[in-house]
Amino acid sequence: MAYRTTRVMAEKPSNDDVSSDGDRRDDEKAKREEDPPIEAREGRHSSSLPRDVESDLADALGYGGDVLTEATVNAIVIYESLTGNTKKAAGFIVDELIANGVAAVSCPTTDVDYQALADADFVIVGSWTDGLFLFGQKPANAGRLSQIPFLTGKRAAVYCTYALETGKTLEKLEGIVKDRGAEVIGGMAIRRNKLQEGSAEFVSRLLGVVSV
Repeated sequence: MAYRTTRVMAEKPSNDDVSSDGDRRDDEKAKREEDPPIEAREGRHSSSLPRDVESDLADALGYGGDVLTEATVNAIVIYESLTGNTKKAAGFIVDELIANGVAAVSCPTTDVDYQALADADFVIVGSWTDGLFLFGQKPANAGRLSQIPFLTGKRAAVYCTYALETGKTLEKLEGIVKDRGAEVIGGMAIRRNKLQEGSAEFVSRLLGVVSV
């Protein structure tokens, strides 16, 4: 707030000064109406509430001080990849999440980003489909997947990449992730020759089911 100062004169005011005092007050009132306070000119938040009450409300509504901020949601994609298809899908998924306002990173099962995992509100686990073409399909390296860090209290989804058939790969992958403590909301199989399109559809489905 900027304060306007006026110089005080020691001399006794003249009759002209006294007679024009009301005019000056009218002029100053008009000036204040034309020249709003700095807070209003700069678009700052102002309130008639006591400052401590206003601060408590700000905290409850998710913003501090005078600036409203949106809570950031973090996601991590943990993948098991052999030829690179599942890794590419993870990259596409991350790109789609970021494009939709979700902070996201990816990492392989062999090098889990523990800090990113700790910060994550949502976890996506992916693997490629192992087994014969017509039967026996399963998540590749299930033993390694079952050793990823515990996901207790986190929501999760799964995906698998495949060439022809997935069999029960998704169901088995969901079971592995549930055993690590996560709440699994579902999964999707992504054909390896349509990785980008499938990844985009996967993220679209996720965003339609949960508020991430």
